[in-house]
Amino acid sequence: MNLEPTRSESKSAIWIVLLAIVASWAMYWIWVAPLVTDNKFDPLNTLFSGLAFWGVIYAILLQRNELALQRKELELTRQELRGQKEQLESQNITLKQQRFENTFFSRKIAFGCPALQGGEEKGLLPEAAPIL
Repeated sequence: MNLEPTRSESKSAIWIVLLAIVASWAMYWIWVAPLVTDNKFDPLNTLFSGLAFWGVIYAILLQRNELALQRKELELTRQELRGQKEQLESQNITLKQQRFENTFFSRKIAFGCPALQGGEEKGLLPEAAPIL
């Protein structure tokens, strides 16, 4: 069971948070700003602080999505490497068999096996029946 919110749910949530930040800034501007006479930039600071906080949360959500994609890609890479390992093992078995056969037959030729040294020409081997 997947407990993480889906991508569309997280996108709608992030836009709702942005709307809440702008709405709270507007309420601050309407109710508190007329009372403040010392610092005229206070409402603007409030807006930028809220937007910066929203940006941090949005970056965290983007990173979470990227990490999920990276996990999927890593799993696919592992599966591919498993397949390559199996192919390499079967190739290794085949090469060992070929090396054995090459060594075996080269030694038979070296030690004078008439079947492998052109014994057909000398009449040492029976002739094979033609294949139909």
